[in-house]
Amino acid sequence: MLLIPVGAQPLQPNILRVDFYRVKVEHVTEFETAAREHAALLKKAGTSHGFSIWRSESGEREYVRVDAYSNYTELATNPNADIKEIAADRTRLVAAIDSRIENTRRLIVRVIPGASLPVGTELPPMITITWMRTQLGKGGEFQALAKSGLLPLMKKAGMKFFFVAQTVFGGASSDYAIVTALPSWAALDGPGPFDVHGRRSVPALSQQEECANGEPRGERVSLPSGPELSSCSCHDDLEMNGDRQRQLAHSEVVARSLSLLSAR
Repeated sequence: MLLIPVGAQPLQPNILRVDFYRVKVEHVTEFETAAREHAALLKKAGTSHGFSIWRSESGEREYVRVDAYSNYTELATNPNADIKEIAADRTRLVAAIDSRIENTRRLIVRVIPGASLPVGTELPPMITITWMRTQLGKGGEFQALAKSGLLPLMKKAGMKFFFVAQTVFGGASSDYAIVTALPSWAALDGPGPFDVHGRRSVPALSQQEECANGEPRGERVSLPSGPELSSCSCHDDLEMNGDRQRQLAHSEVVARSLSLLSAR
């Protein structure tokens, strides 16, 4: 899920903390209201550490908060807690947000250098997140293929937002996320860069995925950011080679970016 942080973010984030929130159905409005006020409070105070919030549009109904860091040491810091002039209001709003959450889970992931595009300051309106699980001992080969195969193809397709991240804590280290921007739902009516370029143009990737009884496992997810939920679609006349019967194991989710709930 993975998304780019906002505010005074590192030029190229290396570590992402990803929090998944399942909000009680009857309290969605109150949750979003408190989150919106919290984001506005931090922006007004000139926070030095921002974050982005996304809402899943497929799969389980979840909100996702993403904070980005340059290194692991920064995970132990919380610059927003040190802004004394907003301490009381921030405590109240955080409590209001937490009281509407049914359960949470957290992942710490690292962005794979050499397999990702540089992060800009603008978030896409929507993203797709494709989760994959590599075979035991094949993580290095998967990363190499992402660097030599997927990244060049994404560049050729004109993608501006793309990265590959590996789970470090909170899940299996063999789990990877491939994140791409989506311009709109309509983009899904044509072949997307991952379907065409990633899944079929780089068939060797399928050999690195974990399969059960010869069938691919996984799930594909897409997520949008900001006020709009979007999806990304690029066309390319690159030949679709490889075995069509042996697709990548994946799960994909779409998420919408909620800019009013993000501290940018």
